[in-house]
Amino acid sequence: MNKSHLVVRIHSYSSLAILDNLKLHNIVVYNFKHVDDYDFVFEVDLYNEKKIKKIYPDCQIINRQGIFGRIKNCLINKITLIALIISLMFFFDFNSRISNVNIIGTNTRLNELIYARSQELGLTKYARIPKFQYLVDVENILKKEYIDDIDFVEVRQNGTIIKIKYQTRQDSVDVPEKNNSLYAKKNGIISHYVLTSGIKMVEEGQYVTQGTLLVSDSITDTNGNVIHIGAYGQVYAKTWTIIELNDKSTNDEADTFFNAMQKAKATMCAGFTLEEKILEEKVLKYQYQSNKFYLKVHFTCLENIGI
Repeated sequence: MNKSHLVVRIHSYSSLAILDNLKLHNIVVYNFKHVDDYDFVFEVDLYNEKKIKKIYPDCQIINRQGIFGRIKNCLINKITLIALIISLMFFFDFNSRISNVNIIGTNTRLNELIYARSQELGLTKYARIPKFQYLVDVENILKKEYIDDIDFVEVRQNGTIIKIKYQTRQDSVDVPEKNNSLYAKKNGIISHYVLTSGIKMVEEGQYVTQGTLLVSDSITDTNGNVIHIGAYGQVYAKTWTIIELNDKSTNDEADTFFNAMQKAKATMCAGFTLEEKILEEKVLKYQYQSNKFYLKVHFTCLENIGI
């Protein structure tokens, strides 16, 4: 037997079919074994490897034995190892380079300026990913150069992507303050609060009378010290008001009633903000004469009762 040979495993329903087929192709078989229900293991000369693979493409090469077999195994393994090393080198090299630079902001002009400046500072596609300290240095440079346009800027690495996030400078806004607590200016059922500061003293859905403390302008800490925080906002409540009108009438009763209702509504809504409104109206009394009228209307409204 040739000292250099293959150990082959083939799946087949018949050992005779394998042997006849190999004999037909002038392949000498050694140590033929039945190892499983339909699996057979045998040895052939090493130079017949191509023939075996052509006849049985699904065959399994278990081992290459002998001097030439070992040399071939080493070559195959070495090529595989070299390919793996090269692949890893490319992988680590690719992951050490910038794949993209993303500018995160809402101003198109600033996006373009910051992107161009970052390119000048070396943050370009496929460049080496810089160290954290360099990103901090770039961040400080951008802060100084665009101090009139931005309030905040952050330069960070996320994988292979460099993200530059900024916030445009906003004009300062004067927030109105009110130092006193809020009290109910009339009776009503609390609907909801819209507060900037202060502590709610009455829950929604509760009935309050005029003068009730609605929002406190101070809190007490764990040591019993009173801390003034101010009270500012609106307290909306369901209120009830009766409007009475007694005035000259026109010759048309329908026209007189319509005008009287419009005047009553205008009287009711005088001083209302956009959030305040009439919820319901009910005529309690209406009298019409040739030269005068009398109207009494009950209004249910949503009003800000905090003062």
